[in-house]
Amino acid sequence: MKKIGRYRRKKQRKILIIGSLSLLLFLCVGYAAFSTNLSLKAKGNIKCNSINVESLKKLVVTSGDGLYKDITDEYRYIYKGTNPNNFLQFDNILYRIISIEEDNSIKVVRQYPIIQNAFDKAGTRYLENSYCGTDIVNTWGCNVWGSKTTIVDEYGNHVSKMAYSDDNNLYELPSDEAYLNKYLNLDWFNSLNDKIKVKIISHRFNVGHVDITKNQNIELDIKDEKKYGWNGKIGLINITDYVKASNNIECINVYSSSTYGGNKCSKNNYLNKSEEYLVQWTINPSKNSRSDTIDIIPLEGSEKVGSIGNIYAFPSFFLSNSIELCGQGTEQNPYYIID
Repeated sequence: MKKIGRYRRKKQRKILIIGSLSLLLFLCVGYAAFSTNLSLKAKGNIKCNSINVESLKKLVVTSGDGLYKDITDEYRYIYKGTNPNNFLQFDNILYRIISIEEDNSIKVVRQYPIIQNAFDKAGTRYLENSYCGTDIVNTWGCNVWGSKTTIVDEYGNHVSKMAYSDDNNLYELPSDEAYLNKYLNLDWFNSLNDKIKVKIISHRFNVGHVDITKNQNIELDIKDEKKYGWNGKIGLINITDYVKASNNIECINVYSSSTYGGNKCSKNNYLNKSEEYLVQWTINPSKNSRSDTIDIIPLEGSEKVGSIGNIYAFPSFFLSNSIELCGQGTEQNPYYIID
């Protein structure tokens, strides 16, 4: 009986020792896994140093490609050069940061186009006895972005006339928006991820008409653009955005960006699509024609222009000043928005 008792106690001690060792091993493995997880998370956080608008402003350069202080607006910053580090990615699509605005919102434009079409189609905006209502030329139409009910002047007042000017008259607008305006703010905007939609803010777009044949200073070009504004979500770039993006010292105004001025702004300009031979719309109507909107013709691709109905739309919009970014802004490691 004594032998049996000793055997049982010995067996119990053995079970207890094995159980204790197993528990200790389990705790060690669990702790190691937990530590590894914390370490990985910590490393991930180290790799992503959050960047806000104020952080971006500290990256200002005075030569080469990069972010510059806007010489026409001391509170605005713009990207210039052939290929600055201003790539931004969301929904696996690349955009370029154009500027940091006075209100610290971030203006961006899609790197690649989404549609090739007329700025406005003749007959799509009916106004009796006007060019907008005619079907004679099916790829043209009115040259204004917004309607007479949504256009506001530089003081925030609603105006009912705009677009074509012969220095004596401003012609009355039709009652709804341009074809591209409706397409971008309905079909295209609704196709975006909901997480991105909430980052896009309603903002003023300067939609005043500009004279591309007149060799005037950039300040007067900007004044023309600011004469009228449209408030909304999705627009197109301004012609002065294109001018300011060039690092070519001969690109000094809207005139120098046009064929009249020798397309000088096509050089050292990330907004120029010469490699793809793409002609792109701007949001600004031309002072020189009732039906023209200013488009950007790449210098190397001018022979590929085609009809006005075959110009591309690159959506542009403003992101909230509260967003935070990660990344380096390069094409290989673009900025991305932290949720």
